Amino acid sequence: MNPERADLIRAALDRYLSEATSQEGAYQALASRHRLLPILPEWTGFVGLRDDGALFWVSDEDGSVSTEINEHARYLATIRGPELFPELAFLRPTVTPDWVVCWSCGGSGLVVVQGQAPGNIRCLCGGLGRLPPRLAELFRADR
Repeated sequence: MNPERADLIRAALDRYLSEATSQEGAYQALASRHRLLPILPEWTGFVGLRDDGALFWVSDEDGSVSTEINEHARYLATIRGPELFPELAFLRPTVTPDWVVCWSCGGSGLVVVQGQAPGNIRCLCGGLGRLPPRLAELFRADR
């Protein structure tokens, strides 16, 4: 991670910690304690980004930190992080010609339920309509 990007991550974390909200309170406390920016909030914790670019799982159940994050969560974190913190656009994956069309959404990036595309449901592809070859291979192996 170059120094400019590390500075962007630190600034985003400082801003996140200064914007007190009741909804984010528990995550803010964990983010402050571990100096990790929550770039993929989930039900039981979040994927946190350290200023050197390392990703960690932070549990809100016991406050523990782990380097064990599955590849799909890592991928989604690189998409959701820049959505939450636009200055982290450098994290967003670049779709290349070898990426596989997402079979879940047919390449649209949208999940359609009863003819509607609810904004609170994210497709397997994270909304990009494509999957990196390695991740597509892992999903196919799990079928």
